[in-house]
Amino acid sequence: MFKYKIFPDQTLVVVKVFGKTKVADVLSWINTVAKDQNYQKEYDGIVDYRDAEIEITPEEFLQIILFIKSQKVAEGKWVNLTERPIATALAAIYKEGVKDQHESPFVTFVSEASTLLNRNIEPLLQELENENAV
Repeated sequence: MFKYKIFPDQTLVVVKVFGKTKVADVLSWINTVAKDQNYQKEYDGIVDYRDAEIEITPEEFLQIILFIKSQKVAEGKWVNLTERPIATALAAIYKEGVKDQHESPFVTFVSEASTLLNRNIEPLLQELENENAV
């Protein structure tokens, strides 16, 4: 499951992914956000995977990379927030796979994400908590 909010005034997208997460779930949030009328591919973003149980193999993760590259859904800087080892391992694959299209570092702390995106992310993550899951 996931929830997201677009902050046009900050040219930023905040996504929170939680629960058991398979490749279809990741592709679902990417598609949903990309089709939102307020989304612009130049926006920066943060994806919070700290409450997600990633159930994606490296091979499946390549599907996500190929989809993002073929659809050109992101050009801004996207920071991925994670604490789990499997997500961190997949992060290295992802970062290498999309490096020619957009920057996408993985970090552990919200403060790191805030620094990379030049914005205070904490209140935006808190605001997202009030949103309904998709």
